[in-house]
Amino acid sequence: MSDQKQKADKKVVILGSAEVGKTCLIRRYIENTYAKDISSTIGCSFFLKQWGNKNIALWDTAGQEVFSGLTNFYCRGAHAVILCYSLIDRASFDDIDTRHKRLLDTVSENCIIVLVGTKIDLLNNKINKDFTKRAVLPEEAMAKSLEFMERFQSLKHPKGNLPVFETSSKENIQIKELFEFVFETLEPETCLLSEPYTPKGVITLNSPKVVTKKKCC
Repeated sequence: MSDQKQKADKKVVILGSAEVGKTCLIRRYIENTYAKDISSTIGCSFFLKQWGNKNIALWDTAGQEVFSGLTNFYCRGAHAVILCYSLIDRASFDDIDTRHKRLLDTVSENCIIVLVGTKIDLLNNKINKDFTKRAVLPEEAMAKSLEFMERFQSLKHPKGNLPVFETSSKENIQIKELFEFVFETLEPETCLLSEPYTPKGVITLNSPKVVTKKKCC
């Protein structure tokens, strides 16, 4: 790969607590695959996506609190942050204020913050003889999104769409729409998605290098 191909023009970081489904989200978009039982991400996973003539780096960060310092490093200079929480886990939404908000201090000016509720397919489904219930209301996510838009003076989507999504990686609900929202906001003059640049890897705590095999999530 040439240096030009490997250089990222924009940086997108995916944040969220452990087990909200961040890696499932990005794998569904990049690879169109879904796996129920996957290991937690250690450090950060890296993907590069070509959008028009731009290369956009996608960073899937570890959700465990012990990695917060490392995650803060990867947030540095981010042009967009996809902030995930589980629609059936209230604590993961509350973590936005208690854990993740402080990680955004080093993002770029006019950074886009997208609120993403995951696992919508589990709402009202029977689990362990009980029906799972919604833990986060849409209006709560909307209010939080408006707060971030004002704080960061975020770029606006060219069609005026708001940065709030409810998704399912398992059922492939709102995944493509989510990422295309981000890309269209970052590069509003580019309307068509080019062929993806597929090499990807993992950065672990033990090594600063990007490796070609990916086992963790």
